[in-house]
Amino acid sequence: MKAVFLDRDGTIGETGGGIHPFKFSTYKFSPKSIKALNELGLKVFLFTNQTRVGRGFFTEQELLKRFQMMEEDLAKQSAYLNGIFYCPHKPNEGCQCQKPNIGLLLEAQKKHNLNLNECYVVGDTGSSDMIAADRAGIKKC
Repeated sequence: MKAVFLDRDGTIGETGGGIHPFKFSTYKFSPKSIKALNELGLKVFLFTNQTRVGRGFFTEQELLKRFQMMEEDLAKQSAYLNGIFYCPHKPNEGCQCQKPNIGLLLEAQKKHNLNLNECYVVGDTGSSDMIAADRAGIKKC
């Protein structure tokens, strides 16, 4: 199964410099872009580091509520995500899910029976997203 992994901050939308999850706003082009991927029959996943949870800036429940709000915004334009994979740990905590580690990608692969060699990552250029894509053998956009 082919899939596209999208980073959140700086790819789907922005935080406006704020640290609270409710400061996040989706870029105007994101719903149309995600809908186009949906219509192509690709699975679309969010994969994101959310270290601010681990650092105590906000709770995991607050983050999940913001994810829900983002999905509701996408649904208003007939776009949807097939799943959300996130790392809530502090930086350098040693977890395998924090990008540039590939734990989030492997979790999605297992849960959705993906062939990572047929998948794509869209993220910030030169970022941990692109390093994770390289490590997992995924194409980069």
